[in-house]
Amino acid sequence: VQAESCTERDLRNEGSSALIPRGACTDLAFISGGPSAVTLDRLFRGLASQKYSKLQSLDFRRQQLDSKAIKSICAYMVSGSKAAPRVQMLYLGGSSLRDPTVWRSVLGVVGDSSTLKVLGLENTGISTEQAVELAASIQKNQHMELELIDVSHNDRIGEVGVKALVNAVLTRSTRFSGRTTK
Repeated sequence: VQAESCTERDLRNEGSSALIPRGACTDLAFISGGPSAVTLDRLFRGLASQKYSKLQSLDFRRQQLDSKAIKSICAYMVSGSKAAPRVQMLYLGGSSLRDPTVWRSVLGVVGDSSTLKVLGLENTGISTEQAVELAASIQKNQHMELELIDVSHNDRIGEVGVKALVNAVLTRSTRFSGRTTK
């Protein structure tokens, strides 16, 4: 599939309750402010209605999404929608994942996705305990083809969290990108 990037400016109304990307968008990036959960729900309804969505990447880096927005994204990723299974790259960098219910939603995506190849969690404030939980989810999901996980700029991961992730990565042949401090 030829990659075609688009932003929130390329979304169009599909009726009163749905948004869809214009053209054959494969990489959707939000660049001018984090979308609300309502906007995301409209987008995901629109994507679910598209018979042959080509969307492969959802990029929310630096958007500082609120917990409702992150939960909406995660719910879509595990929804079983025709479009959701094609999403291979999810970038949540810059949004806080410290809320336990938000974190459980992210773990649900890691535990249930069979197509997720890239997961961007840079600068999300994850802790040692969260890194250990993430590692367990990576190891548990035998169907996932995760190739890259970015946990850079998460200073709370610590040595135990890094070791857990590295072990998960080594058993899954996943590339690891992370710079942490003690």
